[in-house]
Amino acid sequence: MKNKPSSFLLADDHPIVAVGLKEVLEQEFTTSKFYTARTGQEALAVLEQHPIDILFLDVSMPALDAYGAFPAIKKQYPATKVILYTQFMAKDMILHFLQQGVNSILFKGETDDICEVVEQVWATGKWLPRSVLELAEGQLYEKSFHKLPLGENERNIIKHISEGKSSKEIATLLHLGENTINSYRQNLLKKTGTKNTDELIRYAFDSGLI
Repeated sequence: MKNKPSSFLLADDHPIVAVGLKEVLEQEFTTSKFYTARTGQEALAVLEQHPIDILFLDVSMPALDAYGAFPAIKKQYPATKVILYTQFMAKDMILHFLQQGVNSILFKGETDDICEVVEQVWATGKWLPRSVLELAEGQLYEKSFHKLPLGENERNIIKHISEGKSSKEIATLLHLGENTINSYRQNLLKKTGTKNTDELIRYAFDSGLI
């Protein structure tokens, strides 16, 4: 195996995050190639065209988020090491991706040296911060673990709701009818057991959906 990864893919829908990551990584991995993607679909397209050693994958992205993209990435590109890069420490989200076989979970804003994390993942295939280990301890393989199954449209709608968008605005963004969006909203309340929009958004944050 190569001493250091030679290619990175930084998948995040916020360009400033990808730029910041690239600036940090370039200081250590001076000869590596860097690619970026703003959606899960773009990430898959890059993987199809270029061999990627390390993928930083944001959880919440438009078009195709990490919940939808990661299983395809793991199946089609098993040699690519995936570091889930997220702003939220949600227990259900962490357990879900650990069970799916993600190589590492790194929280935006944590003080861990990103380059050291990459080197650990590259050398051993796994690195987890103490916060993740504490959260997952004794629960990673619990048979009772259950993740509420939400479709891609449902997760996108929750994200847009949390951003304060109206049903009409969401309908335009997702190319759906306004009545369809309203039906989704009602079904989401029932599915999540929440009573109103505020509770739905709180549920989404706690579950790592946004």
